[in-house]
Amino acid sequence: MNNISLYFTIFHYKKIILLYNNTMDYLNIYYNNMGKNGPLLLFFISIFLLWKKSNYLIYYTFGFVLNAILTFVLKGIFKQPRPSEDLKLFNLAISDSKRFKFIDGYSYDIFGMPSGHASSVIYSTIFIYFVFKNNNFVLIYLLISIITMTQRIANNDHTIIQIIAGAFVGLIFGYFIFYMAQQKIMGILLLKKDDNAPI
Repeated sequence: MNNISLYFTIFHYKKIILLYNNTMDYLNIYYNNMGKNGPLLLFFISIFLLWKKSNYLIYYTFGFVLNAILTFVLKGIFKQPRPSEDLKLFNLAISDSKRFKFIDGYSYDIFGMPSGHASSVIYSTIFIYFVFKNNNFVLIYLLISIITMTQRIANNDHTIIQIIAGAFVGLIFGYFIFYMAQQKIMGILLLKKDDNAPI
């Protein structure tokens, strides 16, 4: 192998490695953005899908907000730190009654149990599943949900247990809100009183 062909071979491999690294960087950015914004993405997709089903839309929207409030309250009850928290600083914040810290100008809850992201994406997935019973919708929702939940673990925002607890809250609450919407839409069905007429 002469020097020129060796140079082109090395140059070719460097281009492949550079292309691979750039691709992985873009995938990592996409993965992190999807994980951070998964609940909002599913919220807006759900609004679009439910637009012509106004009763379900109203229940879904109120349920989404109530689900966020529920996870916020549960975090305050459990007071479990995120895995990224320094325990000394966490205990100091608890003793000073400070629940939030600011990172890069954003408010950040120091409590991690249950995961609000997991709760929100599973809430949306369950609600949309029961409304439409469409496997294609469910697959898209599950894919976004799995990306969101794994990103939260990979970024050290939550433990696996916190993700499972959040998913469980979202599952139960999503079904409950769907059930309430279904009852409102169908109404209470009463049997007609027998008028003693012959059969």
